[in-house]
Order: sequence, then structure tokens, then C-alpha cells
Amino acid sequence: MLSRRYIHDDKPSEDAKKLVGRVDPNSQRCLIENRQDLAVEHCYLLPTYLLRNERIVEMSSLEWFWGMKHGSLNLDTRYNVFPISSSLLRLYEENKWGLLPSDDIVHHYARGLSLGFASRPKGDTVQNGVFTYRFLPLSKAIESMGILHQHDHPTPHPPTPSSFITSVHPFSELQNLESHLHPKFAIAALGYKLGLVDQNRRKELLLHWPILWTLMSVHRAWMVSVPAVACDHESFASLSESRSTSDSGYGGGISEGRCLIENCLKFREVEYCHVIPRSFTKFTDNMTNLEWYWGLRHSTLDLDTRRNILLAGSSLHGLHDNHRWGLLPPDDIINKYANNIDEEEHYQRGSVEVPDGVFSYRLIPLSDVRAGLGSKASGLGQVIVGQGLVEM
Repeated sequence: MLSRRYIHDDKPSEDAKKLVGRVDPNSQRCLIENRQDLAVEHCYLLPTYLLRNERIVEMSSLEWFWGMKHGSLNLDTRYNVFPISSSLLRLYEENKWGLLPSDDIVHHYARGLSLGFASRPKGDTVQNGVFTYRFLPLSKAIESMGILHQHDHPTPHPPTPSSFITSVHPFSELQNLESHLHPKFAIAALGYKLGLVDQNRRKELLLHWPILWTLMSVHRAWMVSVPAVACDHESFASLSESRSTSDSGYGGGISEGRCLIENCLKFREVEYCHVIPRSFTKFTDNMTNLEWYWGLRHSTLDLDTRRNILLAGSSLHGLHDNHRWGLLPPDDIINKYANNIDEEEHYQRGSVEVPDGVFSYRLIPLSDVRAGLGSKASGLGQVIVGQGLVEM
């Protein structure tokens, strides 16, 4: 199970919601319950928090195998957003259910595989339109609940009791859901969700839904690392384009996709590195302490924010994970936090505010970094870190 600390609560933008209204065949009614009331919200099919951690690498794979430019995938598109009731939205975000495209769509993408591997298409092989989906209960608990479904289209007249049915497992009334959602997002989302399902439960799902074998094969092929030729491929190499206008994503930035230390731009060698490693979340007390003193609500600290992620060459990434080097902020920033400590050495909760921006850092070798880098160390006599020079 994913820790709730990693789940980003981004919601679709107002622009995306408005655009959904232009293409949704259900006129913005709940996709599952077919109701339109005040309890209907909007949800991402493929969640945006996948853009905020090391899964950024997987997003690059999707761009490659979907025939897109690198850095151009925008999850805040109408074709990845759908209306859903508040209760079902929560269950979807908890990976309790998913949407399964029709068999012919899954087989269409599977035919693009060769020996289990996908190749880069010239463009999207499935055009936008209206597609059929099936409600798939991923959690065993969903099978014990009933879902109220309005089987006739809403009219100006108030609905009657006969307008509704309660769909229960196997949810036969929810196997022909029409939606504008693009199936590539559905396959990517469901493949991701199936990877989080308990192994025994996944076996049950595969037994009852054999098409999931094919879907998982497609998803697995899309998750393969981008080939080395990608960086020289004119239709793909476009690091300057941003995936979205939100804080999610990785496009742009002061380093423009370069290693923070070596200032190099090598697609295959530059990796995403957490300043505070995700393994830190194992120490619950430490996480709670940071949340308290940083003025955050309990369990809301997200280490997958872009403000905790830097770009580093693969060698430097490994050395950083092994605590061989670190980044030292400027003295004035450190003193600003230090001045918040009282005479009894107690730190005041949330009383220091440092807005997001560009900061200068110094590389601090915590052990023999030169030995770890080998021949590469000879080229690090002077490196740029943020906006400052560091002597090595």
C-alpha cells in the first residue's frame, strides 16, 4: 500500500472541467451512478501525483510509447478527467476500483507489441471519441456494497423510485459505461492500480477478467525505459516543454533538465533524486516532528514535491543515496531558521517563512567523493550548484 503521505490531492483545473462539459456524452453526470447533483466532483483517471516522484521516469516512457514529445504529457486534459460522485471519488483515489476499456481497445494496443515490447508510433493510434468502459472492483470490499444507479437519463421532471436500481456484484448494470475518457489513460491507470492490489486478489481478478492479462502486458511494455536513441530523436527530444501549468511536472526550471552538479544534459544519465530520501518516511516520529515545526498538518508532508527533487547524474545520484555528499544552504538561510530557537533551545512552530524560489547551495563532500566518482572527478574542479560556485 502507498503511504497517504505520497498521495497528492491535486484536483482538475477549472479549465479542464469546462472542457469536459464539451465532450462528455453523459452531460457531466456521475459516470458510474449516472446522476447529476451537488455531490458530483471531477477526478483524474491517471492521477497527477505520478508526476511528483521517481515515476517521472515512467511518464517519460509513456510519452515515448504514445508518440509524444518529451515533457509534453499533460494530465490536466479533458480526456483524463471525468465526473464522479464524492463517495466513489474517494474509493477511486484509494485504488478500490478502476475502469476497464473494452476488449477490442485493449487488443488494439496489444497488437502494437512485438515479443512483449512496444515501439514508438508516429502518433496516437486511437483518436478521441466516445468509448465503452466497465466498472472493475479492485478491492474485495467493493463486492459487498451496492451502487445506486439511475438507469434512465435525467429529464426535467423529478426522478421516480423506478428511475433507480441498486447494482451489486458482479455489477452487470455497470459494464457498458460510455465516456469521453481516452483509453490510453485508462490502461495506464488500471495497470498502475493492479500493481498495488494484493497478489491473491489480483489472481482472482485475472481469473474472472482474462483480458487483464493483456492489459497488464500492454502496461508493462509502456513502462520499459526509454531507449538510448530517444535523445537523438527529433520527434521526442523536447525537454523545454512543460507537461502542465501546475506545480506538478518537471519541465523547465533553472537547470533546464541538467544535472545540478555537473550541469550536463544527458537524458539517459540524468536521474531524479530526492534531497530528503523517501526512506525517511519509515521514521514516523521524524516526519511528525518536521510537520510540527514546519507548521504543517499531521501526515501532510509530501517528500515527492518538486521542491524536494533535484536532477543528478546517475553516479552522483548513487553517491547521494549513500550519503557521500550533501547540499549546504547559504549562511543567511541557516541563520534565519537558527534565530527561531529560543534560549531554552526550543524551536517555535511554523514561525519562519521562506517562499519558494531559487537558492544558492554548496556541495559538501561527506566522504571521499572523488574516489566514488573515479575518472569523472577530474572534471569537477569547479562546479555550479544553484547559482554559486563550489571548489572541490
